[in-house]
Amino acid sequence: MKPNPMPKNKKYDSLDVVQQITQCYDIDPGLDGLADPNAAELSRAEFDKWMVEFYPEHFLAANARGYIFNRFKELVTTGGKMVKPYKVEAEIRQRMSALGWDPSGLSIKKDSIGKWYDSVNDCLIAKTETNGDRLEAQVIFPLIKKYYAGDLDSWVEQGVTKMRLYFEPDSRVKDFKSDLKSLSALRLKETKRVRDANKLLSDCGVPFKIEMVYYPDQLDGDPKDVGLQVDFKSKKTQPNPTAENTVQ
Repeated sequence: MKPNPMPKNKKYDSLDVVQQITQCYDIDPGLDGLADPNAAELSRAEFDKWMVEFYPEHFLAANARGYIFNRFKELVTTGGKMVKPYKVEAEIRQRMSALGWDPSGLSIKKDSIGKWYDSVNDCLIAKTETNGDRLEAQVIFPLIKKYYAGDLDSWVEQGVTKMRLYFEPDSRVKDFKSDLKSLSALRLKETKRVRDANKLLSDCGVPFKIEMVYYPDQLDGDPKDVGLQVDFKSKKTQPNPTAENTVQ
């Protein structure tokens, strides 16, 4: 079983290789004669042979290949599930459209607070990730700073003070395992973090409030992961099957 050749029009990264070797190993544990098909697991030496065979000029650093090998082992032990990142704007637009959000002003740049207006739901939209302090550094603190600098006056004067947050769990999997219950636990923990952020905005006298949070479906190999949408207006926290059914 050989992986597909590297596409010329796509930026290839280590996670793509992780997916490829996992798929190859699932179909042929012997990796086309490069490994022992009867062994309990693939050894690092056998993995290195596979990389030399199919990626002789890529990911040559020991730490890069070590990362790929370790993520491969994670996938094997979790039944082929991997937390995938959304790096392409088109993918994010698809999910937002399925939610009924207006993605036409999509901006995934760091300084996008106040620049992304959803005309369908009459609110501002922000996007960030759960890792580190990005919620605070990329959304909450810039919101407070821009409000007191007067940069958001035009929105406040028009009554636009609601926000929706596209919140993507860190795909590097440091604080949770790549299974649905672990991912769900992280999403719920991060939802409390958003509630705390709303309280901070209120305490600071900022009229803006995050009214809705969406966590995209991210577990490859698990059809039960349909993402999670949290609506603070109705205080409901539930999966969003509509998004999963709409977006392929």
